[in-house]
Amino acid sequence: MSTTSLDSLPPRVLRFRLRLMRFSYSICHVAGKYLYTADTLSRAPVSHPEAADVLEDHLTECFVNNVLASLPASPDTLHCYQTAQ
Repeated sequence: MSTTSLDSLPPRVLRFRLRLMRFSYSICHVAGKYLYTADTLSRAPVSHPEAADVLEDHLTECFVNNVLASLPASPDTLHCYQTAQ
């Protein structure tokens, strides 16, 4: 981060670097097996969905089904696409 000139950075990275310039920091690599917090959070239990979340999921599923129904593709092609995901 500190060796690349500001002119050669992409805009998003440039904004991030400009925000960090007011701090004194050092970057060091930590192996993934030592990132206990991230691993713990990724395994945190999911709470029961609220009614609003269930409704939003249902509306999203209806929207996706309508889009898939209007695609100019055969059902076999769509089935192969859906199973590949």
